[in-house]
Amino acid sequence: MLKSRVPEVRILQGRRFIDLSHPLVHGMPGFRMAAPDGESIEYSISVRPFLTHEESRKFYHGQCSFEVTEVKMQTSVGTYLDAPRKVRTLARLLLRI
Repeated sequence: MLKSRVPEVRILQGRRFIDLSHPLVHGMPGFRMAAPDGESIEYSISVRPFLTHEESRKFYHGQCSFEVTEVKMQTSVGTYLDAPRKVRTLARLLLRI
């Protein structure tokens, strides 16, 4: 289970901004859709080492190392808000926290 995080509120040029972002973690749920046969297909985020410190060290004669991380996800993963159909745009909504 992923932990919830409290949104951060910032004031910038007299306007209030609410940060709804969250960290991407391995196994984080993406989206779910129905397959033609009626089964549910679930997508999730994959985060894994692509090149570890140990693997990279040999390319620099043991003098340095680094890690490269591979992240795979679908484009609809993340934070977004949908406006109700009758409103059509979030600009018309009064959002409160």
